[in-house]
Amino acid sequence: MRAVAVFAALLMSFSMAGAQSRGAPKLQTLGFPREVSLGEDTMATCFVRKNSQGPYTMRWFKDGAQVEDTDRVKTFQKATSTSLAIDGIRVEDVANYTCVVKNSEGSDSLTLPLFVTAPPTIRSFSFPPEIALGEEVIVVCAIKKGSSTGESYSISWRKDGRPVLQSERVSTSAHSKGSSTLVIASLRPEDVGNYTCVARNSVGADTFTAPLVVNGNARL
Repeated sequence: MRAVAVFAALLMSFSMAGAQSRGAPKLQTLGFPREVSLGEDTMATCFVRKNSQGPYTMRWFKDGAQVEDTDRVKTFQKATSTSLAIDGIRVEDVANYTCVVKNSEGSDSLTLPLFVTAPPTIRSFSFPPEIALGEEVIVVCAIKKGSSTGESYSISWRKDGRPVLQSERVSTSAHSKGSSTLVIASLRPEDVGNYTCVARNSVGADTFTAPLVVNGNARL
């Protein structure tokens, strides 16, 4: 009788294991490293948990478009895992990458953001070509999209090499999306000069200078 009971228990155990092995797959992942610099290599891997039955079909997507292998970007698949490797990371590689797994019972997916730390690059800007004294001047210094992701910037303004001093007429304001606005109300002759926007992050800095001209004359 004891042997029968043991056999029944083993049979139930195997039956439960078989039941657990059926169903839609579930993923877990080793995502991209949190800090990756341009030019470095990186990899992310998705694993199928042991709760479903193969075979599995696995795919990678970049911002919704299926990833195709190139000289720099490769995908690898084993029985229960898939990996995405990127060599020599570029700015255009920054994206949300999604691994998708399917079997006969269903599917699962996980989205992994790739953040790249890169020095900022300022988008070119200019003052209006003809400005009269007494007018208001507004100019925006913005970081190019994709020059860095997931990191904040420090943006400051300089006039003729010296920090811009804020006053009732002159003000600067920073914005969360990597830009800063310079406003000069009621333009005066002493406002003429070269204005430089300086952007910094933990990796490096960039500058861009534009002349403010009144009546066609620039004070250089």
